[in-house]
Amino acid sequence: MGEQGKVLERQDANLDIQIDAGAITGYSAIQNNIPIVRGLTIQNRSDEPLAHVELRIHCEPAFAEPQRFAFDVLKPGESRHISPIDLKPDHSYLTKLDETEKASIAVRATSGSHPLAKVNRSIEVLAYDQWAGTRALPELLAAFCMPNSLAVDRLLGKASALLRKSGPGATLNGYQSKHREHVWKQVSAIYSALLAEDIQYAEPPASFGSDGQKIRTPERILDGRVATCLDLAMLFAACFEQAGLRPVVLFKEGHAWVGVWLIDTNFPSAIVDDVQSIRKRVKSGEFIVLETTGIATGGRPSLRWACGTAEAYLEEEDAFQYAVDIHRARELQIKPLPSRSTAQPKTAEASEEAPPDIEEMPALPPLDPELIPVTETDTPDTPEGRLNKWKGKLLDLTLRNRLLNFKQTHSNVKLICPDPHELEDLLSDGKEFKIRVAPQIMEGKDPRSGEIYTERTGRKAIADFAVDALRKRELVVDLPEDKLDTRITEIFRAAQTGNEEGGANTLFLVFGFLEWREDKTAESSHLAPILLIPVTLTRQSVRSGFRLKRHDDDAIVNPTLIQKLQKDFQITLPSFDVLPTDDKGLDVAKIFQTFRLKVADEKGWEVKEDVHLGIFSFTKYLMWKDLQDRQKQLQENAVVAHLINNPSKPFADDGPGLEARSLDTRYKPQDLFTPMLSDSSQLRAICVAGEGSNLVLEGPPGTGKSQTITNLICHLLATGKTVLFVSEKMTAIAIFEQGEETT
Repeated sequence: MGEQGKVLERQDANLDIQIDAGAITGYSAIQNNIPIVRGLTIQNRSDEPLAHVELRIHCEPAFAEPQRFAFDVLKPGESRHISPIDLKPDHSYLTKLDETEKASIAVRATSGSHPLAKVNRSIEVLAYDQWAGTRALPELLAAFCMPNSLAVDRLLGKASALLRKSGPGATLNGYQSKHREHVWKQVSAIYSALLAEDIQYAEPPASFGSDGQKIRTPERILDGRVATCLDLAMLFAACFEQAGLRPVVLFKEGHAWVGVWLIDTNFPSAIVDDVQSIRKRVKSGEFIVLETTGIATGGRPSLRWACGTAEAYLEEEDAFQYAVDIHRARELQIKPLPSRSTAQPKTAEASEEAPPDIEEMPALPPLDPELIPVTETDTPDTPEGRLNKWKGKLLDLTLRNRLLNFKQTHSNVKLICPDPHELEDLLSDGKEFKIRVAPQIMEGKDPRSGEIYTERTGRKAIADFAVDALRKRELVVDLPEDKLDTRITEIFRAAQTGNEEGGANTLFLVFGFLEWREDKTAESSHLAPILLIPVTLTRQSVRSGFRLKRHDDDAIVNPTLIQKLQKDFQITLPSFDVLPTDDKGLDVAKIFQTFRLKVADEKGWEVKEDVHLGIFSFTKYLMWKDLQDRQKQLQENAVVAHLINNPSKPFADDGPGLEARSLDTRYKPQDLFTPMLSDSSQLRAICVAGEGSNLVLEGPPGTGKSQTITNLICHLLATGKTVLFVSEKMTAIAIFEQGEETT
């Protein structure tokens, strides 16, 4: 595609013209902003200036409008490059082009009436419905996925009718249900609707995956009842896309088929050439692939057969070429071609066979939301858009966030605590607790029956044991004896690391969880912590075991959950800036009741009074709250305002304006309060900061940044200024404090 222009005729060797254009073009490329001519370079090779030089570009045949450029003078040896060149296409000509044409781009240069040079560049103009394969951007395949076709609408109408027959509430609603079975039913309905169209199969040309081929539009397929594998794959893709699903078109040697996501996500890029990454998504139950040519064989193969056949293609690693994720291509601004036809496609003749039914979904592996790729949405490049993007990264409202999608891991452990209210009261009273495991009561070798005990008392034996243990200042954890020490040690060390690196306590007791769903018909529910009370773990020795007590920090109602409920479900909860209290501490029951009342009308939502010990961090939330509440105040700072409003432009500052060699002439030794050793470059940084200029101090390890910071703080304090020292990690502050003590 990058082949340079070839000079066929030149009247004057003093002017050189080079055309940068691809070897092929077509309506799909032009419609998606791929220029016919990427650039044009002219150079005056003579020893004399060339005056009044005029360039004229025109195409033969005229598939694009001519264009003119003029230069008053080209100095000897001077070169001019014009880019980009937007040759306006002739849409009428290109949309009516049914066969590929050999064309040329001609550039003629004149000086007044004197011709200087003429260059012709050969180019192939593809037919309207022709895809170039890998000879151009493979992503351009998405242009031939035409969801707005009238034929697609009619097919979806038939699929929708099948869905309505399958049960109440079944509609073509994309991923709104948050349930893979509902998505499967939509795919099955579309498959059945196409199966009933009596389409016949046609062989594709050889090597179409690399060289491309003509792709029949949906109208043409339903009019002629003939289609290749690629035609059918694109027809399925168009139907899926119009139904709100996310299709993917896959290629192996000599064959194309289609896939569709069962969840609202996509691949990381528009082109996927790693077949293993596709196989993994199929096996995880997030993505299905289906063979489309089965509907054109005259039989009635099931959707499960289509899926099984297509999955087998993914095992042919040597034959697999690549896949095109249509949604990702749309994000790259590759738009579908406009339809040329408004003709009514022929209706299939009535069949005596019963219309195909919607198939039941096969058993799929359960989903782990933490492993599902997050789909990032584009934000406008405006001050508001940038702020929203920053806040979105700080306040993670996806299922990757453990504050919204809590799971039992090695960083947390469940407590057997029938009375969380009593536990909170004891913690508020400053009581310290020993941690122990739950014994086997009325189970295992114990001959007593736990079922009989529960029937007689209405309580479980282990629950009564835990209540008695709480009165003895013991917390019973739901772990076997041989795992207690290892698990609590892991949590203890994680809490120590969090405190050392972040300077904040990360160990909390979670009181209560909200069980919630993304949608009332969602496939699975999630747990979100409600109340988090900071605690600490201590131990005198390895043998003495761990003890737990209340930390001095304030308790907090999960702020991420409050924002999630407000943003996605319009459920407004109190801010809980001041937590409700009773006569002994926090009023845990009132907090739980507040959540219960707010979600009472939400199907599948419930407050669970469980207690867990685990690691949680709210550092990013505090930064988010700063951006949320103090946006105007933060923008009073010139640097912050620049980052928000004009991040792509240089910061309007005078610059350091001070060189190391001039320090001795501008500063006396007694003017600098620098107790640590420093060289001239470090002293320069101190002097620049002392004069009130903005600067960034950079350098590899071992170049004295810490000493320079120490000197800088000492110098600024000595000259009457105030210093705010901020560090992400406590170790940096500790190093500075050690240096300060040394000085």
